[in-house]
Amino acid sequence: MDFNYSTRYTMILVTGGTGFLGRHITRALEKTGKNIRLISRTPEKHRDLAKAGVSLFEADIRDAPSLERAMEGVTHVVHAAALMSFWKKKREAMRAINVDGTRNLLWACEKHPIKKFVHISAMAVIGEPVDPLVTVVDESTPMKPPKNPIAYAETKLRAEEEVLSAAEREVPAVILIPPAIVGPGNWEESSAVFFKMMYQGPRFYTDSFLEMVAAVDVAEAARLMLASPHRSGERFFLVARRMHSREFFGKIAKSVGKPEPGLKMPTGLLKTMGFLSEAASLITGKEPLVTVDAARLMTTPLPWRFDGSRITREIPFTYQDIDRVIEDAGRRFLEERGR
Repeated sequence: MDFNYSTRYTMILVTGGTGFLGRHITRALEKTGKNIRLISRTPEKHRDLAKAGVSLFEADIRDAPSLERAMEGVTHVVHAAALMSFWKKKREAMRAINVDGTRNLLWACEKHPIKKFVHISAMAVIGEPVDPLVTVVDESTPMKPPKNPIAYAETKLRAEEEVLSAAEREVPAVILIPPAIVGPGNWEESSAVFFKMMYQGPRFYTDSFLEMVAAVDVAEAARLMLASPHRSGERFFLVARRMHSREFFGKIAKSVGKPEPGLKMPTGLLKTMGFLSEAASLITGKEPLVTVDAARLMTTPLPWRFDGSRITREIPFTYQDIDRVIEDAGRRFLEERGR
C-alpha cells in the first residue's frame, strides 16, 4: 500500500523520533520519499538523524506553543513520544509527557488540520475480558478497565482516551497497540534493556508469559496506517508472538553469547526486591534496579492471549519472525560492544 494523497506536498511529523522506537519509525517513513520532521528538545544532539528529507525541529511536547509552530505545514502525524518508567517517582513526569503532551499535540492538530494521526499506545492499557472464560482477546473483545494499573499504564490509558476523544472531534486518528517491542537500538530503552540484562546479569526468569512484536513491525504498521482508509478511532493490536519468559530470556541470552537463565525468580522475592530497591532509592536518589511496579508486571499471570491478526487481514502487513529479530538484535548488541 503506497501513500494516496489528494495533494502533492506531504510533511510527516514524528514525535519521539529520536528514541528507540522513533528511530525505527523514521527509517520506515524514509521509504515513502516524503518530508519528515522530527521534534526534539535538543536537536543539536541528534544531528545524525538529519539527512535528505528528514529535518529536526526544536520543540517540547510539554510546551503547546512550540508544538503549534512544529505543526506548520504538517499533513500527517505519528505520535510515538512517551516516557516509560516503572518508578513511581516518575509518575508526574510520565503524566506530563504521556497525557498532557498527547493533549497538546492533539490541540495543535485541531488548529492545523491534518490527514491522519497515528498514535502508538501500549498493551498495558488493556484490562481483562468481561467474560472470564475468554482465552483469546482481540480488538472486538469486551474488556473491563485495568484494575489498579501501574503508573505507566495509567498514563498511557489516559493518553489513549485523549486520542479517542479527539477522534470524535474529527481528528483522523488510528491507534496501534503493541506489547513488548523487540529490536536493536538504545539498549537502555524499552525491551532492548533485556539484551543488556542477559549479557551482564543477573539472568533469571519468572513464571509469566510475554506478548511481543518487532520494532520494525510497529514502524511498518505506522507507515502503512498513515495511508489507510480506516475510520477514525479504530484500534489495532500488534502482536507477533507469545512466549514464556524463560524461553524469551533464553533466546536473548543465547543471542548475546550467554547461558540461558537457570534461576526462576519467586514472585514474593521479586516483589520484596522491588520494595527494598525503592526504599534504597530514597537515600541514594538513583533509580532502583527493580521496582514494585516492574515486579508486578513481570509476575502477573495472563490466562488469555492477544490476537494481533486483524491488521494482517486489512492491510498488506506481515509480522517478522521473532526468533530472527532476537538473533539480529543480539548480533547488533555484540557488534556495538566491540565483540
